[in-house]
Order: sequence, then C-alpha cells, then structure tokens
Amino acid sequence: MGNNFEPGLPHLHFMNNYKPALSFNSAVSDYAQWRGKVKSKLFELIGDMPEKCEPDICVEYESETELFYEKRIVFTSELFADVPMHLLIPKQGNKPFPLVICLQGHTTGAHISLGRAKYDWDAHLIEGDRDFAVQAIKQGYAALAIELRCFGERSQDEPKPKDCVHSTMTALLIGRTMIGERIYDVSRAIDAMEQLRLPQIDMTNEKIYDAAGVPGNCKLVIGSGGHRFYADDAWRVFNELSGWK
Repeated sequence: MGNNFEPGLPHLHFMNNYKPALSFNSAVSDYAQWRGKVKSKLFELIGDMPEKCEPDICVEYESETELFYEKRIVFTSELFADVPMHLLIPKQGNKPFPLVICLQGHTTGAHISLGRAKYDWDAHLIEGDRDFAVQAIKQGYAALAIELRCFGERSQDEPKPKDCVHSTMTALLIGRTMIGERIYDVSRAIDAMEQLRLPQIDMTNEKIYDAAGVPGNCKLVIGSGGHRFYADDAWRVFNELSGWK
C-alpha cells in the first residue's frame, strides 16, 4: 500500500485506462447514429437550462468610430441575469452584414474583443490577436461582443473578486453547469438580435468566433443543433477533440 493521499490520483488512473463509451470507429460505427448519441449525451451533461423570461431589451447608447457604428445593448436572459453586449456595424460594405458572435476566453472580459484595454494586463491580450470584433469589422462582418457569465462586467464579486469558482459550484448544486448557462445566454442573445430586427444585420448568416477554452465549448454545443443556431465547423472541432478523423 502506498501513500496515495492526493484526491486526483484515482481520477487520473481512471482517465488513463477507460475506453470512452461513445468513441467512434469508422470501420464499425455508423456516423449518423453515433452523432445522435453524442448530441444526446452532450446536452444531458450540460445540465438544466434556465427558464426563459421577457428579454426587456434596452439599447443603452449608440456611438461611432471611423470604421463602425456601435450599439450598447443589455437584455435579460433569465430573472436576475442581465447580459451586456456591444454590436458593431461596419460603415463600409454591402448591407445586410453577416453577423459574427465574439466570445472571449479566460480574459478580463468582452472589452478585449472590442480592442479596448481596461486593465494594465489587457494590452498583451489585444496584441495577441484577440480583438475579434475589430477583426470581424475589417473583414466586412457585423460583430456582437457578448459578456459571458463570470467575465468582465459579469464577474463574481463575492466571496472572491474575479473568481468564477463559486458561481460554477453553485450552478452544479442546482442541477446546472456554468457552460450550460453561458450557452443559454448566447442563445438568448441571438433571440434578442432577431427581436430587434435591424435591417443592417443578416440573421440568416451567423458565425461564432472564439478564443480557446470555455467559449469554444459554447460554440461546440450551440453548433450541435441547439437553439436554431448552427456553426459550420462545430462538428469538425468536436471530431478533433474526440479523436475521430
């Protein structure tokens, strides 16, 4: 008997030795059937979704730069959960513009997508090619930068500032997951944009652009067929993650 006191050791042993129940083998597996099973399990694992409410959409202000018009929009995704987002619309190009939904990774917030540093350490993130909304505008797309739960303006203040662990653990206790809640917010943001019916935006041609990590997982699940939104590369990403070629 060894002194295996570290709690993560049995988890590591399990992960190193188990055979995934939903692994794909092109020689014996039917892709369509496998995809259906994976989709079902995926939505089971992300937990319960919040209950919808009236979005109560508010355009807080409008401004413009040399490159784009900007709308600061806030809507309610569920009771006590308001979502701020910034819509950028190019000044040049052919309308209506296809929409790119910009999701940040583990940064200080959606302002990174906008190329706006709020903190001393933001500059290197923006320089690191994460100003997604600005890049989208330059490529002829409209851009929607959404503040995800636990980031930026929606960061957790208690019990520890800028810490998403408490909210994530609380979500698990009520049958949800934080990634599920983030997915829900993005879906409701799409609903809000459709409700606004802006003639400059083509809501039939949407894409999601993200940093690695949590937002990438959001794109994957949304693109798997939930909430009417389909990302063209979502299943290709999943195939890479699952080891299927």
